[in-house]
Amino acid sequence: MAYPAENIQFIVSAFNQEPFRKSFTMVSFDKIEGQALTQLLQDVLQEISEFQRVSLMEESPDQTAQRMFDFFWVLKYKIADPFVFKTGVEKGDKGVIYPSLFWCLQRVTELRKRAYLARFLLPMDVPPELTADDVYLEYKEKQAEFKEVHKTAEKIRSSGFQPDQMKQEYQALIEKKEQLNEKLERVKKKVEKVVDLEALLAGASMLRKEQEKEAKNQENLSEIHTKLHQAEQRLQRANDKVKDLQQFSLRGGIDAEMTRIEEELKQNRFLLDKLPQEVNEKKQWVDKLRKVLAEPALSGAEVTKIQGQITALRSEVKRLTTKRDASLNAVDDKLAFYRQQFKAVEKKKQDKEQGLKELQIERRDLDKDLARREEEEEVNPTKVLKGEELDKFVQELRAKTVVYKKYKQEQSEQQTEFGTLSRTLEILTAQHTKLTNRLSEIERERGVQHYGDTIKKIEDISAAKADSDAEKGKLLEEISKVVTEINQAIKERKVKLAPQIKDLRTTRQKYQELEVEYTEKKLLYDNASQGLQNEKERVEQERQAYMDEVSREESRYHFLHATSLLLDVNLLKASTEKEKGVETFLEKYQKAAYEQEQLGKTLREQQKKIKDTFEPNQAQINMFNDLKALLRLKLKLYSTGNHTVGGALKSDEPDRLVL
Repeated sequence: MAYPAENIQFIVSAFNQEPFRKSFTMVSFDKIEGQALTQLLQDVLQEISEFQRVSLMEESPDQTAQRMFDFFWVLKYKIADPFVFKTGVEKGDKGVIYPSLFWCLQRVTELRKRAYLARFLLPMDVPPELTADDVYLEYKEKQAEFKEVHKTAEKIRSSGFQPDQMKQEYQALIEKKEQLNEKLERVKKKVEKVVDLEALLAGASMLRKEQEKEAKNQENLSEIHTKLHQAEQRLQRANDKVKDLQQFSLRGGIDAEMTRIEEELKQNRFLLDKLPQEVNEKKQWVDKLRKVLAEPALSGAEVTKIQGQITALRSEVKRLTTKRDASLNAVDDKLAFYRQQFKAVEKKKQDKEQGLKELQIERRDLDKDLARREEEEEVNPTKVLKGEELDKFVQELRAKTVVYKKYKQEQSEQQTEFGTLSRTLEILTAQHTKLTNRLSEIERERGVQHYGDTIKKIEDISAAKADSDAEKGKLLEEISKVVTEINQAIKERKVKLAPQIKDLRTTRQKYQELEVEYTEKKLLYDNASQGLQNEKERVEQERQAYMDEVSREESRYHFLHATSLLLDVNLLKASTEKEKGVETFLEKYQKAAYEQEQLGKTLREQQKKIKDTFEPNQAQINMFNDLKALLRLKLKLYSTGNHTVGGALKSDEPDRLVL
């Protein structure tokens, strides 16, 4: 189902204003859907409460839906189906978001206040055994104190109190006080040398008191003028009532009013006389419906048969009517025509009487409303309307005036129609009287005087008697049947309820005794339960400590067991190898130790030998190094072509190294 366009227009208008300033149109807003629509709802909620300022990117959709559902519950927003609401928020469904936005934007200020109060006044989920705790009782007292403080603050705000303005006034008064103190000091310095200063001060004090009395008298005079104005208004209303009474007396006074009341009384009596007939007709109609409902369902063949009977009876009625019309003379035909016309007028008159009855009820309600408003006006005089209130009142008055004129016109038309019908009824009655007289003359001429009246009376009496007997019989049967059923039901109910009532009294007494016992045992149970709970927590802590210790010991046991298994395997292996003559680890270790010892001896001998030959070997190394340097030098000199070294001639003899 589409959401109303006027509500969407209101949402768009609200978003375009402060504090949102979205610049939406109906078309652009209608295109928003999904997560963007959920974000708009989030913007409204965080504007209502600062604790709702959450980024939707940091929440999962189900968390967002649950948070918004909880917050709407705090705001007392009626949600028919929580599952549908949460699903709609997750998907950004317009059928869920639009009503929520419309509801919130209508009452943002009220919801801000409700969200603020909910932080402090929402009840806390506390176990029943802690409700008697001192901390919880102190919390409830603080909560009640907060309510009173908040009410006081609201009263102050509604009274027009402005703290900033009061601070400014207070600062101005302080400055004024300082100025007055300075001025007072200057005046004291001036009057220090004045003669008869005390007398002057006394005179100034008396003058100030007189001025205060004069101001008070002015206030009293203003109150007197106000009361005088109210008294003049009451006098004006009294004069208006006097004028109304004078006009009432000009219209005929008490006699005219009594005549009107008598006419209304006659009308009411006439309507009252018709009430039993209407009640009987309704009862007969209900009885017929009950009989029809009580009868079994008819088959197709039975329906066809009944329709054939109805057709035959209608044909018979038509034939008899034609025969009766043929047997009547012209006077009777003319009388039948007027009778039909009389019945039509009578039916129209009944319709108008029904309309008159409704108008009388409406008039009675209006009179009561008018009297109530006049009493309220006398007790609390209505204030003078101004500005928008006056315009609104004028518009309402114009609308009511249009409705009043419409009803007045309908009443005039109905009164005119009623007068016409009354006149028509009088004419028809007169014609009926003339025709009746003419018929009486014809009957007298033919020697059957009062034949028609007698036949009519007999028929009326027979029909009335038959209807009365039938109604009486049915009524008596129904009454006797109902009375019998009621008495039988009462007896059966008494018989059934007697032992139950007796048991109920005994049970009620036992219940009271058990309730006292239950209260005592409940108290003992609560105390024992609390003690057992504390003992349970202590035992639980000990159990946890023991479980940790068992875990550590089990770990240590498994480690030691594995180590023991490894040692057993090694011992078994060693014993097996000893039995088989295989070299043991001890022998291997001893052999390795012996080899290492021999190697150590050899190395020590080598070390000693090296130490003994170190110095000669070192001298030999130095001599070889010097020889190497000398040969390198000679090679260099030889390569440059110089055959003299240090100015000596090179000898043709081969060089020799003498050691």
